[in-house]
Amino acid sequence: MDNGQLEARAVAGEGFVHTVFVAPRSAADPARPVFVFLEGDGRPWSRGGTRPAANPDPRREVAYELAEVQSPDALLLGRPCYYGRARDPGCEPELWTFGRYSEPVVASMVAALRRTIGDRPGRPLVLVGYSGGGALALLIADRTPEVDAVITLAANLDLQEWTRYHQYRPLAGSLDPLATRGRSPGCEIHIGAEFDAVVPPALLRSAVDRRPGALLWIEPDADHACCWRSRWVDIMARVTAQLEAAHCLESGR
Repeated sequence: MDNGQLEARAVAGEGFVHTVFVAPRSAADPARPVFVFLEGDGRPWSRGGTRPAANPDPRREVAYELAEVQSPDALLLGRPCYYGRARDPGCEPELWTFGRYSEPVVASMVAALRRTIGDRPGRPLVLVGYSGGGALALLIADRTPEVDAVITLAANLDLQEWTRYHQYRPLAGSLDPLATRGRSPGCEIHIGAEFDAVVPPALLRSAVDRRPGALLWIEPDADHACCWRSRWVDIMARVTAQLEAAHCLESGR
């Protein structure tokens, strides 16, 4: 992968080492938020879905692309066993199949996030999760008081309904994103796509209805993969205006 503007670092989590891609810091305004991007599920299964994939790394890295656009003041937090780490100690297929949002995954990502942002004290912190990364964003934010806002994109938040809709096997080893506490009103935004066949708007709307104070936006003429990168500057302008209006970024933590 061409790392572009982002520098790859190895960061210890809790029982795992994570690959974190970090953009250059902004020298202009130390109060600018740090945006932490979380990638989708990648390739949990081999082609045909009959066996776990030997390497879960994503073929299309949507969150990585958005982190590049967001640079500076952006980073991408990798999951355990992703980005060439599938053979790391403790990495078993359960961690990218049924347990892709499990306790070991979430706990290690929280620890790695804290270590990564430790040298950026006082900066507002916004999690941005794409697809399955949106489920992780809610789970990580629930354990990370430093998080000021959560943005999800085309995210499968209701795991039970999502697996039932696609006739997938239940993610029995995973935690429930909808069981987490909500953010302050207006500080949790879920953005879906009008023609998303992976996470249809109706499924997303039903999930967001269970999140008091959360907002739902639907991008017209878009689907699960298209066209987040080309629209990201405009989406972020709307997101930033909403977060500022709701006073989400004033914690000064």
